[in-house]
Amino acid sequence: MFPSSVAAVDGRRVTICAALLFALSSCQAASESSEGSRFGDATRFLDDLVTVRVGSSPFGAMWLERVDGQFAPIEVAADGGEFHLPEGAWRLRSTNPRAEVAPIPVPAFVERSITVRLGPARSNDEEFRSIPAGPALIGDRLGVGQPDERPVRIVEVPEFQIGRYEVTNAQFVEFLNGVEDRAAIEGLVDLRSRKCRIRRGDEGRFVTDAPDLPVVTISFEGARAYCAFRAELDDGAVYRLPTEVEWEKAARGPSSLVFSYGDVYTPSAANQESGRLREVGAFQPNEWGLHDMTGNAFEWTSDLEDVGDSGASPRVYLRGGSFVLDGIFLRNAFRMMLRPTVRADDVGFRVVREFR
Repeated sequence: MFPSSVAAVDGRRVTICAALLFALSSCQAASESSEGSRFGDATRFLDDLVTVRVGSSPFGAMWLERVDGQFAPIEVAADGGEFHLPEGAWRLRSTNPRAEVAPIPVPAFVERSITVRLGPARSNDEEFRSIPAGPALIGDRLGVGQPDERPVRIVEVPEFQIGRYEVTNAQFVEFLNGVEDRAAIEGLVDLRSRKCRIRRGDEGRFVTDAPDLPVVTISFEGARAYCAFRAELDDGAVYRLPTEVEWEKAARGPSSLVFSYGDVYTPSAANQESGRLREVGAFQPNEWGLHDMTGNAFEWTSDLEDVGDSGASPRVYLRGGSFVLDGIFLRNAFRMMLRPTVRADDVGFRVVREFR
């Protein structure tokens, strides 16, 4: 049986069952089997056009086939292509389980023909994972969340790259040691907090005794200042915080899961309700290959909201929950707001990279 991605329909909406087909490598083990990862369900409105990306060569043989076998398989060339599919349940298959293949949300049993576009995906690296363009399920589909998690909706999201891990103490120390205005550091990170594992060394430089823990007690401006620092080091890219929609799409994975690791709350699957931070990457990644999207540290996003009070500063949304929370407060749809100046003991961030 080859890896596949299958879609089925229910009335006016399309239920997508997306199997993730990952590149298998020594440093990336999000999926250990050519059978693909576990199936999950996501619901989206049927669109006329679905954009699909399939990744880097060697592909092996790849083809689109209708599940009932009524149509001859359609071969997919290595450089992709554009296909008009008649109504029916379709799936993408490959003979090469090591080919990096984005999940394929192909609408099924459609009332009209649709278009599926296939093309090369941007490659991944040690630090970032590419999230393919396409629809994302956003919001509380279980009906257990807060009003600001509704309505549930489908959002088309362009391709983006997001950090595989939360930013660590070691990475933030490198940034702090490059800050010339030492007085400005006070507003970026709370060095007096017991949860902050960054200190000034004997020679005045910043050091950490926990290089692989996610950096916390970071303000919104501290996170943005780090992104600007990274951009200065890499003249060919923009570094920024993810939007809420980007963050939720990345956390849910192609199966649109409730938690980054699955649909059922499992305390041992992530750093949840433990009372302490854990090294980044200590738990299994989600279907996109991202670690600690559930728990460990809350993560700043770039989305702000005016609270309406005269003279009050806007609030910034955070996602992912933290090591002190459990249950519904760790769902991918859960939203929390803080003032941008807050430097909380369980708040960190991860970075999105854009190529110019």
